[in-house]
Amino acid sequence: MSDPDGKQETEGSQAPESDVPGAVPGLCSAGSTSLALCGAFLGYWGFQGQGDWQFIHLTAVIPLFLAAAAFGLTPFVATSVGGVAKARRVYFAGLFLLLFAMTAALWITFTNPAERQDTSIHTHP
Repeated sequence: MSDPDGKQETEGSQAPESDVPGAVPGLCSAGSTSLALCGAFLGYWGFQGQGDWQFIHLTAVIPLFLAAAAFGLTPFVATSVGGVAKARRVYFAGLFLLLFAMTAALWITFTNPAERQDTSIHTHP
């Protein structure tokens, strides 16, 4: 059976990923929205939380910044030639890093602070 363009269709064949309509705008909007969520999470957890910053907080902050970089690069990669598949991988890597950062932040928040040594970044007088 042939389609209107005269190409032969085989059963089970799918269009290439770059031909999916709306893939680039979808990845661009998902990346920018997720970048905004990274900023909101950092603003709430990082700056509104109580207590001094400690070195253990880097287990949440570093993946959060890497996730923000991945989300910020997603629209750039998606709009490059043949970059839809790469942009999906970059977006999902950022999503994994964001979930890791949120899990680490929850773990830090709900562990008993008395069990940790005082390794504050700020020195107390």
